[in-house]
Amino acid sequence: MGGLCLQYVLQPYGVHEEQLCPPCTDNFQIVPGGFEFDGIIWHSIEQAFQSLKFPKGSIAQVEIERTTPLPNESHSQFGCRVWEMGQYRVDTEMRKDWDDVKVKVMIKLNIAKYASSKDYCSGLIETGTNRILAQPSTSNWPYWNAAIQTYIRTELHQGTELSELLLAIDAKEPAQVEMLLSECYDFQATPEAFRRFVTGNFELGQQMHDADPPPQVTPILSTNQSVSVFGGRLVLAGVDDFEDTFNQHLPDMVITMSSKPPAFPKVAYEGEWLFRNFDGYDLKNMDAMGTIANEAIDALKEGKTVLIHCLHGQDRTGIIGAALIFAAHERDMNSVLDNIMIRARPVRAGYWFGLNGIMNKQYRRTAYLLSLHLKSNSHLSK
Repeated sequence: MGGLCLQYVLQPYGVHEEQLCPPCTDNFQIVPGGFEFDGIIWHSIEQAFQSLKFPKGSIAQVEIERTTPLPNESHSQFGCRVWEMGQYRVDTEMRKDWDDVKVKVMIKLNIAKYASSKDYCSGLIETGTNRILAQPSTSNWPYWNAAIQTYIRTELHQGTELSELLLAIDAKEPAQVEMLLSECYDFQATPEAFRRFVTGNFELGQQMHDADPPPQVTPILSTNQSVSVFGGRLVLAGVDDFEDTFNQHLPDMVITMSSKPPAFPKVAYEGEWLFRNFDGYDLKNMDAMGTIANEAIDALKEGKTVLIHCLHGQDRTGIIGAALIFAAHERDMNSVLDNIMIRARPVRAGYWFGLNGIMNKQYRRTAYLLSLHLKSNSHLSK
């Protein structure tokens, strides 16, 4: 389905701000005069996509192809109308290869649309290198829609002729196209995206702590429970209860997001420590948060226990913890997220879910949007 994509723009005061992308990133956008693909003039990407999911010449395919926008019908209204026409049909069976080829069809349609208008190309180019996220949609289309816009933008920045790009994509197998998109899109932040970006062992972390310890740390006992996600165990903490949480769960990986490492327990234990701090006020830094979440997913899928923490274990930790829970479960997780997060870190229950709980407001939305774009979504059933 459609809707303008979102972009995350770094502001002069040092934090990222969410803004709408140009209308060209909307699959529902009605193209004046249409655009040509496969010998047919289409009014929108959504119309073409819904039509082409059926065999050529079939009742449904021809009906959707011949559908035109009504007078004064909005982009969204026309998009929703053709989307509904492309859902379950008693008169026509969907193409048997559709699940395999539909991501490839979608990027080809987008390339054809951009090739039809220099203004559309300019609009996408003007988003620079800002991280693009798509609006919530059906299945894993938020991931693929954002990946497609990002990939085409990258090719435009490189001066690639879109007619040549269309031929190159057409020559690839569907699985190759999906891999190409994922390699271009998946969160892989460079050190510049973080205030600290160090990979090391617990001994190195302890050395850094001893040299520059966090201020005013009062060790407390932990009531944090581990959460089962992606086949591993996720643990959330803050600096105050880090040591006791560590001793209880003996994590295989620790991801530190506070500016200074905590004191690591002096236990003979092998593991991996990642220093991935970013500004606690920069909570729309999707590149940083997405990279951390993907690193956690990789370890969790190996059956590891991963401990994620920031200074207080509430803002950065809360968003990334919620994003991982959303990504690992069905999309109706809104109804049970509260209970899982409260069990994972009871000391922050009121802060997250109280009367004015911040997870009831912007954090939940940020976590959900992030979850839709983690690399686990590229492997979901399409």
